[in-house]
Amino acid sequence: DPRVSDIKNYIRRGKLWEAFVAGERPVLLIDEIDKADIEFPNDLLQELDRMEFFVYETAETINQSWGYNQSDHHFKSTRELIQYLVRAAGNNANFLLNVGPRPDGTIQPEFVTRLREMGEWLARYGESVYGTRGGPIGPRPWGVTTSKGSTLYVHILDWRDPVLALPVMPRPFRSAHFLKDGKKAEVSPVTGGLLLKIPEKSRDEFDTVVVFELATEGKN
Repeated sequence: DPRVSDIKNYIRRGKLWEAFVAGERPVLLIDEIDKADIEFPNDLLQELDRMEFFVYETAETINQSWGYNQSDHHFKSTRELIQYLVRAAGNNANFLLNVGPRPDGTIQPEFVTRLREMGEWLARYGESVYGTRGGPIGPRPWGVTTSKGSTLYVHILDWRDPVLALPVMPRPFRSAHFLKDGKKAEVSPVTGGLLLKIPEKSRDEFDTVVVFELATEGKN
């Protein structure tokens, strides 16, 4: 049989394989893999043995305790929590935010307030976080970038000056606007990058997001 000489004829692409090559982040649940069962190895076990992958995640608390602590009043601000979330996305990581319920199962009001405010911010700016990957411009002291398809989101977290210097984009951009109010962003090309003007009215108290629509690969 001529098929015997090519190992590819005996490899089945299962769910794990599909997860590795998926364009978007999948959630894959794996149950009952017995690594001691070497007499009857399955394709899933072989794939796991041959592949190496990393899932980056950062975990934080709202105050300084992982469980309920009625004497811990060192609460992080909503701004801090949102910026933890955005920086995690910009570093291509998940963000795990711990909430320790009280003995009666309820969530203390300080947590509720911050979670509600985070939810309100995400309702407005969620497209710059959900379904994105870390952007082509690596994390900077001023913030991070995220991307989704040909859309690049610049997250300005800590920059008070009216102009921000950006490095060269991976591809030419077709348009740029502020996510807060939809207003066109004024961007000027300079040697080695771009200069982005940040009007005070377009700033967000937590994260000023600028949306760049990049040209499709191979097109200008």
